[in-house]
Amino acid sequence: MRVADFAEALCNECLHEQPAEVIGEEAWMLLQKNRDAYRNAESLELAQRITHLQRLHSQGQALPCQTVEANPDQQQLALICPVCAQEASVLFDIDWDVDVDHREGIIKGVYPDATPAALTCGCGFTLSTHNEVRCLLGDQEEEMCELALSNLMDKHQ
Repeated sequence: MRVADFAEALCNECLHEQPAEVIGEEAWMLLQKNRDAYRNAESLELAQRITHLQRLHSQGQALPCQTVEANPDQQQLALICPVCAQEASVLFDIDWDVDVDHREGIIKGVYPDATPAALTCGCGFTLSTHNEVRCLLGDQEEEMCELALSNLMDKHQ
């Protein structure tokens, strides 16, 4: 999955070409097929775990999830917890991309990038890996990353 993501980012951002044009249509389709299969399997595993945790929560049992704590550098956004249907927090890591003109020795710009890092809820449900949170967010990921960046910029104005 990461190979396809990396190839796609490299082609789009650095070469300004479509991956199929650079890698070849057949090879790109195979990479996409493998990436999609991996994501579907990851989604199924997470869905089964959430179903199990919902059952435990409804029985009043403590959830067997590892503790996740936010650090001050992370952005937080609210999301409805898939286990208890209450408000949970999605934590975003913010990385900074510095655009440098090496010949002139000057910084041309600094651009933030948000990555979903973890999820935590008062019911005890947590997700502690980037891939799990991405899987849970699904189609909302890009929108939530943009919102996290927007909140960050609003704080610094």
